[in-house]
Amino acid sequence: PVEGNTVPINFWANSRNGPRQISRKLIVPKWNEIDLNYTQPVRETLSEIMSWRTDPKGTGQLMLWHGLPGSAKTWAIRALASEWRHWCSFSYITDPDALFGSGSYLLSILLEGEGEDDTENWRLLILEDTGEILSADARLHTGQGLSRLLNTVDGMLGQGLRILVLITTNEEIG
Repeated sequence: PVEGNTVPINFWANSRNGPRQISRKLIVPKWNEIDLNYTQPVRETLSEIMSWRTDPKGTGQLMLWHGLPGSAKTWAIRALASEWRHWCSFSYITDPDALFGSGSYLLSILLEGEGEDDTENWRLLILEDTGEILSADARLHTGQGLSRLLNTVDGMLGQGLRILVLITTNEEIG
């Protein structure tokens, strides 16, 4: 059971009229309330990530979390939101294939909030169950999605933005 620890999460979808955002406050656990649900190697790695108290200085901007269905990746994301809420905001992309399939949608998400006074905060884009954009034959199925993802986290598109991308997947890694 989780008590009243809430974090605002922005949910994004592309509509006929352009990107649409809905913000909800979700109940989230603290990491120390759920960490024993994970194996020791996973717990140690996630504990290190959860402990970041400011931006991820030089650690890269893409995280890939892989696990079998039901291995509590979503609970770990919720705990991450709890632990990082003081320096990061959270955007859950409901349609990642559309995000990386449309340059205008991607730019809207990436530049959302740019120019406001709150330039110190990072944003985490959460893409659950999106391993298909990373597959060897991704270009055949999802077009330029992988290229746009890489440009977002390590190319000119994401240069100077405080954007982190978290992808979870159940797909085979290979």
